[in-house]
Amino acid sequence: MNFNTSFKRKVISAMLVLFAVGLLGFSLSAMEFQWPKHGTISFEVPTGWRMIGHQAEDVGYAFNATPTNGANVVAEITLANVPNGIAMDKEAIKKRLGDSVQPYLEGSTEKKFQPVELKMKQGCGWYDQLTDASLVGKPPVKDDHKVMRNALVALDDHTLVVITMFFDDSKRTEPKDMLSIVQSMQFKKEN
Repeated sequence: MNFNTSFKRKVISAMLVLFAVGLLGFSLSAMEFQWPKHGTISFEVPTGWRMIGHQAEDVGYAFNATPTNGANVVAEITLANVPNGIAMDKEAIKKRLGDSVQPYLEGSTEKKFQPVELKMKQGCGWYDQLTDASLVGKPPVKDDHKVMRNALVALDDHTLVVITMFFDDSKRTEPKDMLSIVQSMQFKKEN
């Protein structure tokens, strides 16, 4: 009986290890980027995604998030340091987003601005999704996306984020993954 109990414990321990390893395939990894003279930007990135970031001029930082499976999907994320006096509250962000998507509404199937509030870990933001009417019903073409999600986020009073997510099929997992990357974004100012 002692051997049997010991054997059961070993089997259970091995099963827990395998279960934990299995969970790693669905885990998120934290990625941090240093924005010189500003602070640290972090994201929770799903397994199977790659993020590349670089300083964009002196006042910004840009990222590209792409899945490693080769899907025709990309999220372009640009942070900008904004001066004092620019309204960064929830309603001002929504209005700015509406103004930015206005030129694309006529060519979309949606034809109107339909903002969706983002549930951010830090700050506030909105997104709007537009489908290119000229591409509906056509096969996907590499780097010519059917759907564009535009988002605008204020991480704090001085950090504005402009996000564009491109994809072809909203039923795939990648659009949800891109939203989770955006919503996980955090910025810690340099002291």
